[in-house]
Amino acid sequence: MTDDLVSPILGAVAAITTVVAAYLQWRSHENQRKVDRLELQLASKEECLVEKDRTIQELKDFVSKITYSETIDHNVVVIGPRSSGKTSLVKSLTEIWRDIHGMQPTASFDRFEYKFPNRRRKSQGRKFMGMELGVYVQARFVLWDYGGEDHLLSEALKKIAGFSGDCVLLLVLTSEEDRTLKNNEYFSYSFLQHLQATLAAFVVRNIKVFVVFTKADLARIENANLQHLLKANELSIKYISSFFGTTAHYHIVSANSGNGLGPFVRQLASCAVDEAGLPKVN
Repeated sequence: MTDDLVSPILGAVAAITTVVAAYLQWRSHENQRKVDRLELQLASKEECLVEKDRTIQELKDFVSKITYSETIDHNVVVIGPRSSGKTSLVKSLTEIWRDIHGMQPTASFDRFEYKFPNRRRKSQGRKFMGMELGVYVQARFVLWDYGGEDHLLSEALKKIAGFSGDCVLLLVLTSEEDRTLKNNEYFSYSFLQHLQATLAAFVVRNIKVFVVFTKADLARIENANLQHLLKANELSIKYISSFFGTTAHYHIVSANSGNGLGPFVRQLASCAVDEAGLPKVN
């Protein structure tokens, strides 16, 4: 083969070799780019999975701190003659710094609340996202303060008839000697008989009765004491005792000076909370 033929062939082979080499290099780069993209996608998926796990854990940590609150209500019905100091007594329990001077008589009824500050965790929580969340309960007094007019007695009895839980009765009498007749007229035999029949007609777990003599600071006798007041209001106390016996608790207080409020408040609070101040849970 002459040199004239060999030279073009070698040139063609060299050109082909160059093209093939370039192609193989390009393919190598392309394959490397595909590998890099796959690795990046895998890394991205791993990061997504890690981020997902972290987000789920953060959500669980957040949810685990959520607690539910429940309130155990104890209804307290306050009844007594007009201007016997019922509202002043209630406000001294629910609004400690409230000035009780010059207060107007209650026209119909008022509703007051006092929620005890301490909470108790229930033994059984609530399920959420596969976790058990804590449930805490608080005790609350719901006080129904009725005016002293005769027509409001039936309203108070209707309210009592609608209760389905515990009930506390505050029978309020004034310590003022010139109001003894009013005490006896209000807590008459027929009214207390009707009251007891109402209590017996609806389902309650527990009924507590408190007889509270208010306005002790306005009593005309020196060193007003409970025994004197029980004797002075002998008729109404006789009827109250005949229906409630030894279950009634007697107190003498002054919402104005605060005398006697401590023992009364402690015994009243024991209807809803224990000695540690935690709500009673049945």
